[in-house]
Amino acid sequence: MVKKSIHEFRVLLLLLAALVVLGGLVYLVGYENGLFRKYRTPDEEQIWRNDQEMLAARIVASGDFEGCARIQYKTVDNVDYRIVCENNIALNKALATLDLLWCEKLDDYLVSKESCERQIMSQRMVREKDLRVCASISTKELKNECEVSYWIQKAITEKNISLCVKVPQGARSYCEDMFWIEQLAVNPGAVRCDSLSANLKLDCEAIKLVMRDSSQKMQLCGRILNIRLQSICQSR
Repeated sequence: MVKKSIHEFRVLLLLLAALVVLGGLVYLVGYENGLFRKYRTPDEEQIWRNDQEMLAARIVASGDFEGCARIQYKTVDNVDYRIVCENNIALNKALATLDLLWCEKLDDYLVSKESCERQIMSQRMVREKDLRVCASISTKELKNECEVSYWIQKAITEKNISLCVKVPQGARSYCEDMFWIEQLAVNPGAVRCDSLSANLKLDCEAIKLVMRDSSQKMQLCGRILNIRLQSICQSR
């Protein structure tokens, strides 16, 4: 009976020893493959980062917004690639569909929701030429900007500066300036430079001088700061 117990005890010890050896082998293999290490080696980290960046690029190209959740990579300055992925897809879809709901999916830190809405507003206004476009804008400031833009475009299209009275008083001179600037492009002889704001009057006069004497074109046009007026000056 005692011999049997000793034999069973030895068998148990052998089994335990075998398990310890087997466990050690499993741990060694797992450690070498990164399964039990808290941190990756520098080479492994670089490979993992490259894989994550390529994964992000593939997901953005596919347009799979939900797929961005598969990305776990953050840069050394704590930029989350999942958020970068979501921002890229949301902005691409917003501009492709002109749907403001996609702007709401932006993080509003790396990519501004307001900037997204402004781009969509501008494109829809050009395409639809409808004041109702402004009704879907979320912020009051941007909605006012949209309405001002609508009346400016309408005044220019219909060649009717009196439509600028439709915009708030604070933006009325801006509307009138935009109207006369576009008139300078199509019919400069009909524009009196006194009609523009003081800061644009000198630019207008420079364009008129270039029309009379193109030899001063480079010098005069180079002084103009307003991009649209500079373009008009260069085209004379």
